[in-house]
Amino acid sequence: MMKKFKDTLLNCVFFTFLMFITFPAFAVRYYGDITEAELRTLPPFCTSWAKKDRELLARHQKRYDFRNPQHLCPGLNALNNAQKMFNDKRAQGYALSVAVSELSYVLEAKNNQFALRPTVLRYRGRAYEMQGNLSKAIADYEEAIRLKSNYTQAHIGLIDIYLKMGNKKEARKRLEQALEKKPNSKLLLKKKRQIKSMSQ
Repeated sequence: MMKKFKDTLLNCVFFTFLMFITFPAFAVRYYGDITEAELRTLPPFCTSWAKKDRELLARHQKRYDFRNPQHLCPGLNALNNAQKMFNDKRAQGYALSVAVSELSYVLEAKNNQFALRPTVLRYRGRAYEMQGNLSKAIADYEEAIRLKSNYTQAHIGLIDIYLKMGNKKEARKRLEQALEKKPNSKLLLKKKRQIKSMSQ
């Protein structure tokens, strides 16, 4: 009887494990359900969207010129969460896939020429970078820079990718191009010191 109990217990453990690895959706979340703490890390329009304040959302849309908050805000929230998931690669991978999917919807939807487009491109580029898809990340950062040539964070993202690839020559080239646009940028000057120290 004891043997039968142990066999049953082992079978239960085995099938529980099998279900866990076969159905990852058991552990996923909807990143459109945004907590108060998460809202504090997102743009103001995400608060008006999450709290269904249509009047404030309309004012935010007029001020920030963005599209599809029902995709943009969950995408940004997923990316923020992914950047904190150091010890759970599986959950991080899911969050990054959500971020790429939601931000891609915003970028590829009709009437997709809007003021925040460079910002959304930069965030999707970051998600691609974290996924290890460096070619797509580079494309997004470059497109963001093409639309907004003095976009420091996009320049930094691009420089960091070339450093990650071990291409210091291209990183220096991109840094000099960025400094031509914003010669007094503290972030760019800090990056210049970092690259210089790597060469010593």
